[in-house]
Amino acid sequence: MTCRILRAYLKTTYRGVIEVLDASDKLQRCLGLKRLPHYSTLKYFAGRSDTLAIVAAMLAEIVGQVVKQSGEQEVAIDASGVENTSASAHFCTRSGRKRKKEVREAIAVCDVW
Repeated sequence: MTCRILRAYLKTTYRGVIEVLDASDKLQRCLGLKRLPHYSTLKYFAGRSDTLAIVAAMLAEIVGQVVKQSGEQEVAIDASGVENTSASAHFCTRSGRKRKKEVREAIAVCDVW
């Protein structure tokens, strides 16, 4: 899931995120990767039916930790949609293909001033 989030952040393809990881030993260590996954592994993971449940569980855990550590009860959450395909919206429209399901990736922040 971390590789998928990194792919969304870098706005790259599955192959692109693997290339970035391959070039950075430090990033691999930070992510705890013993070896790099094949780009198709990331694609297959994104297409799994339980991906949304994994994202929801991660978000709930992150928000819970933020609230616990900060003591704040107000948390702001922002999300962006990420397609399960690397094909652009323009290409899908032009080729007549239907859009695939969208995965929501979110971030939560609280004010700890």
